[in-house]
Amino acid sequence: MSEDRTLEEFASTDETSTTGPTDENEDGTVESVEPATPAYGWGSYTCDECGETTERVWWHSGGVVCPACKEW
Repeated sequence: MSEDRTLEEFASTDETSTTGPTDENEDGTVESVEPATPAYGWGSYTCDECGETTERVWWHSGGVVCPACKEW
């Protein structure tokens, strides 16, 4: 069995290296990203289609619909 090694042996000492993707372009500018649009929600809602109170909704055509009114 091999000897144990410390985490420092695996750490990079190069400060220019990255460990993952960044939001910067090659020229250093940062692109703005639009936030994700939710598709599902839970809480206390009223369905825009049938008017029933529900705890689960899906966003559809600018409003919320209950599971019974959701077009699958």
